[in-house]
Amino acid sequence: MSFFYSKDFFDKHEEKYDYYSEEDFRVITRCLGHLPHNGSLLDLACGSGIMGEHILSRFPELNVIGTDICLPLLKWANFCKCHSDACCLPFKDNSFDCVIAVAAFHHFSNIKAGIEECLRCLKPGGIFLACEPNKFHPQRLIMMTDPLRHIFYKNGDHAISPIRFKRMLAGEADFQKIKYIAFQGKGSGFSAVFNYKIINISTPRLKWLHPFIAPWFIITATKKTSGKSLRGRKL
Repeated sequence: MSFFYSKDFFDKHEEKYDYYSEEDFRVITRCLGHLPHNGSLLDLACGSGIMGEHILSRFPELNVIGTDICLPLLKWANFCKCHSDACCLPFKDNSFDCVIAVAAFHHFSNIKAGIEECLRCLKPGGIFLACEPNKFHPQRLIMMTDPLRHIFYKNGDHAISPIRFKRMLAGEADFQKIKYIAFQGKGSGFSAVFNYKIINISTPRLKWLHPFIAPWFIITATKKTSGKSLRGRKL
């Protein structure tokens, strides 16, 4: 397995890009809570569609739409999808009951713009969920932050501080009920296995450290039922 990404890494991918375990799926879908019957969900930066397909298997009545900037990956997604930049989505305001972004924001150069687009596309009362690599985990700190991240990861990829991400959500006036979950991540890839082996966040005596040492974090938020649309705001 190579640790080095070429610029066309995703363009060359010839199979579904899947690094989640069944337990990962259960944790993420549990965080979504009860989604509206026949509701709509946007899978932002869906890649090859593995997460959207899993959600559809659990909530078959949902209308799931995936979007990604990489066309070669989108061809693997077996549900409705479109080619789009996450910072300029082709959807009307208040379009979705739920927006998920799993392992997405660490690819974005402008996290704030991505958050604003998610908020704009959410219906009042809608759920936002993001799952990202934790900057404070030892492996993430070494391999996904400067000055070494360009050696190990595709140019632009960077681990995210959960504290900063939560503050960015709190800075959007229309978000409320922001919740943070420390997430182990037990995918089958080398990096996921390494993360699981180095620190086990199920250890009770480490509970107070979980926000800082977990390999991943999940953050959820709800859009207020009354608030101004973000349409027209400069991103």
